[in-house]
Amino acid sequence: MGEMIVRQPNGLLARFSTVTDSFTEMDLSPEGALEAITQDQIDHLLQSARRAVRAGIEDWIPHTVGRKGDGLARWRHCLALIEQVHGKAAAQEVCATGEKTARSLVKWAG
Repeated sequence: MGEMIVRQPNGLLARFSTVTDSFTEMDLSPEGALEAITQDQIDHLLQSARRAVRAGIEDWIPHTVGRKGDGLARWRHCLALIEQVHGKAAAQEVCATGEKTARSLVKWAG
């Protein structure tokens, strides 16, 4: 959301939305303005983080929203990028490490 903090004629601060071209909050102290902006940013970051975790859990195909892969589509996408940037040996090493970790988790759970 585009916004700015402005000083009102009474010396207090207001939030102005450049999206709706209207004031969204008025008569704020500097601390109140900081708190309001900080809370909005925290809420936005939390929503973004939840979406990122959900995408990983549900294996959304990279660069899509909600389009599910086969369970390992994102993993394979990352391996392809590793291979492209660092070479095939690096991708194979990651695969070997991932398989070793998966085996140890199965042993731990059993």
